Amino acid sequence: MIAIKARNEGDAAGLIAEIQFDNGNNLSTDSSWRCSATVENEKWLNLDFDDRNWSASQEIATFENSLWYNHIHGPPKLQRSEKDKTLLPQPTLASGWYNDTSLLRFDVRPATKTPAGWYRFRAAPGLKSLLVTCLGTPRVWIDGVEVSGNKEPDKNCVWRFSSSIPVKRSPVVAIRIEQQRGEYGGSAILEPIMLECEKGTIDVGDWSRYDGLECYSGGAWYRKSVYLENASASRVILDLGKVVASAQAFVNGTNAGIRVSSPYQFDITKWIKPGNNKIELLIYNTAGNHYSTIPTRYRGTTESGLFGPVTIHFFE
Repeated sequence: MIAIKARNEGDAAGLIAEIQFDNGNNLSTDSSWRCSATVENEKWLNLDFDDRNWSASQEIATFENSLWYNHIHGPPKLQRSEKDKTLLPQPTLASGWYNDTSLLRFDVRPATKTPAGWYRFRAAPGLKSLLVTCLGTPRVWIDGVEVSGNKEPDKNCVWRFSSSIPVKRSPVVAIRIEQQRGEYGGSAILEPIMLECEKGTIDVGDWSRYDGLECYSGGAWYRKSVYLENASASRVILDLGKVVASAQAFVNGTNAGIRVSSPYQFDITKWIKPGNNKIELLIYNTAGNHYSTIPTRYRGTTESGLFGPVTIHFFE
């Protein structure tokens, strides 16, 4: 026994249903089904319910003659049975509908002949290539220059786009996706876009202001060569100013220590010398950036990096 409850929200309405069984047989609604506009209780759901007083359904049209079937983009596709589902590879933690290609898609732009979407973001410095996992055919521009791309072998929906040389500064990436029906906006992009970067250059300040680093929790190197005519002083202090969140300093290749809170100051008297001095800083931010991508009660500041001002103080 199959019972279906449908609700009309106000205008003329009908019900079309079709069930596809594993053995190849189909069951669809027609005039042999019985219906009632009202029910007194939930007994109609029981197998022994007597529906002889219900009227026969009025067959307005067969499925093949319905507006749904004759839609300009074709009829809706039946959802496949559980054993025939074809799923994209799933991570261990995922909802059951994630990457389920058998789900019926709702097309909110049926009148658009060739739907497409544009996406833009500022990537991390040193960008060499990016992986785009999407439903549709993508094209990519890096700082206004289109780069070539190819589908990754043996990886469904994954495209790789590569620049001939790494972009040192943080570039603007533009992506155009020829979207599949019902897969618009963010739903066209199945996974976070992966950036493959080599050595790049970034300004002092908050690195989370770049889209490609907004959710990055980790470290970054800052390097500077300082020329000193005279390094004779009883005490030399390197002051980093504002840092989020920890700093390790190296002077001429020697570890000068680690600071995890303000003041971010280092006594570098023993390692400073006349002439060129190489100062290197390894700055780590907090896990707050990583937690910004997931539901959590531990989300904190996303400010990251070396803010400065960086100064060297000489004391006689």
